[in-house]
Amino acid sequence: MVARPLTTPLSSPTATFTAPTAIKLGSKAAIQAENMTLTGNIVQTDTSSSSLSLSQKSTLTGRVDALSSTLSLDETSQWNMTDPSTVGNLTNDGGITLSNASGSTGTLLTVDKTLTLQDGSQINATLDTANSSPIIKAANVTLDGTLNLSSTATFVAPETDEHFGSVTLIDSQTAITTDFDSVTLDADTSAMPDYLTINAGVDANDNTNYELSTGLSWYAGANSARAAHGTFTVDADSTFTVTSELDETTANSNWNGSKLTKQGDGTLILSNTGNDYGDTEIDGGILAAKDAAALGTGDVTIAESATLELSQGTLDNNVTGEGQIVKSGSDELIVTGDNTYSGGTTITGGILAAKDAASLGSGDVDIAENAKLELSQGTLDNNVTGEGQIVKSGSDELIVTGANDYSGGTTISGGTLIADHADSLGTGAVANSGVLQVGEGELENTLSGTGSLVKTGTGETDVKRR
Repeated sequence: MVARPLTTPLSSPTATFTAPTAIKLGSKAAIQAENMTLTGNIVQTDTSSSSLSLSQKSTLTGRVDALSSTLSLDETSQWNMTDPSTVGNLTNDGGITLSNASGSTGTLLTVDKTLTLQDGSQINATLDTANSSPIIKAANVTLDGTLNLSSTATFVAPETDEHFGSVTLIDSQTAITTDFDSVTLDADTSAMPDYLTINAGVDANDNTNYELSTGLSWYAGANSARAAHGTFTVDADSTFTVTSELDETTANSNWNGSKLTKQGDGTLILSNTGNDYGDTEIDGGILAAKDAAALGTGDVTIAESATLELSQGTLDNNVTGEGQIVKSGSDELIVTGDNTYSGGTTITGGILAAKDAASLGSGDVDIAENAKLELSQGTLDNNVTGEGQIVKSGSDELIVTGANDYSGGTTISGGTLIADHADSLGTGAVANSGVLQVGEGELENTLSGTGSLVKTGTGETDVKRR
């Protein structure tokens, strides 16, 4: 059957129209297409408000150019769009496939007034890297049903959440307050690490846009490519930086919504000091943060061969496990927790300060040149090495028991430093403004300052002159 102009109400069951222009709409025509097959374009011939309703397994294959008309599809009908189309109003409870045979990089479907997607709606679209405009534009939008997306684009993992990309799928002139029941994405995401996901939803910064965007799996929602979780697996020789806040979120069957787990041999950097999540587990590689406040509020567990690297702030989390802490940078890091980690402590720069030596765990302590370990009280039974120095501050007693060979010297700015054996003082000079108590051994360190030297115990102490 050839194309025909329709200017009067018409109910046309079980018919086929095949032509470059399958139907011409005009003069407020109201067409009820029941079990019809329309192959060709739908064109409006005037500016009147005509309508085309597809029902009872009707199929339309072609372009629609009907700015003032209304198109509706029931749950059994399909529209296979071949080229960018325009319609006045669109109500869909069936299936619409947005195709782009012309290779256009612009909008595929423009709805001049209202787009209404109902519960049975299926919108199918293929995204191309050349898409520079929203695939759908409308004055008003109501979303429901399912959005099925596919793409041949290759996913490239960013090195920071500041470089997340997004594509605007739907652009409305008014706020979008509804959502699809589900969104599916058929794409190669094999290069997407577990801590990233693809999200579909209303733009948080502009509620007139519906977007497809890269995001953290931590905050994955109902229409995300994967369920929310707190694991960051960073591969060896790779680094990922999180600049946004990581706060406690809704739990699911596989995650409590608050625990961060670092896996892989690469480096995860937390740069936001406002994080309010719970525990941290470092199973491999390095978890680094300039400020200790980035670690949230819970306990920290460091597995063997894993590293927690911090530069400044106050680490008041309790730290356990067989891994190590590295103090980097030139600032001061204060450690206050009741810590039992056993992998050791490395101070590459600045000051690591702890009121109680017990906060250093049980492993060796290595202090780099020009770096400092500052302690106030407790018993330092860790072995201390390196070219840096120890500073005894405060008015309390600090007991040093390790077989230490650090060479940067010891400063006693207050209180009492007790060394059961002179070897515990390392090889550097001792500047004493408090009290130094030594039990036994050969005290070969150069002594200076206004403080006092006290010999304790029954053993012999040999003080070498300098």
